[in-house]
Amino acid sequence: SSLEHILICSGGADVAEDVIATGAWIARATGAQATLLHVVTPVPSMYTGLDELEESLSELLQTDTPVARHLRHGAQILEQHQVLGELKLRYGVVADEIIREARERNSDLILVGAAKGRAQLKRLMLGEVTEQVVHRSSRSVLVVRKPLGELGRSSGDID
Repeated sequence: SSLEHILICSGGADVAEDVIATGAWIARATGAQATLLHVVTPVPSMYTGLDELEESLSELLQTDTPVARHLRHGAQILEQHQVLGELKLRYGVVADEIIREARERNSDLILVGAAKGRAQLKRLMLGEVTEQVVHRSSRSVLVVRKPLGELGRSSGDID
């Protein structure tokens, strides 16, 4: 069986670029379709700049909010890899919405990021989402620590 659809989860900005680039690379190599998903949690501080929860993706992309800049950059990464990808915005609990989108879209593979850096709270939150997706989804999940092009270039440390 081949990969027909890849769900790329944009996650936090600190890991998203690696996840998107890896997803784009896999989609290009396999000819799979890709969806770049960003989940907005319904907590005011988490969607600063969104006036209404119901704001459409096209309206959001016209704004200068961090989420809009993040999604536009993600779309550019897909374009650079010559991958026709769909941008998708969902609202709710992050792990739930990732699993729901993968099921509805019949994704063959879900890409999520692994937290990096020293921001303890961020790492715990992102780690929790990634862990939930890995354990709860019936789909294959790829946890991205660094983009595929950089594999093998590490200092050889074992985490």
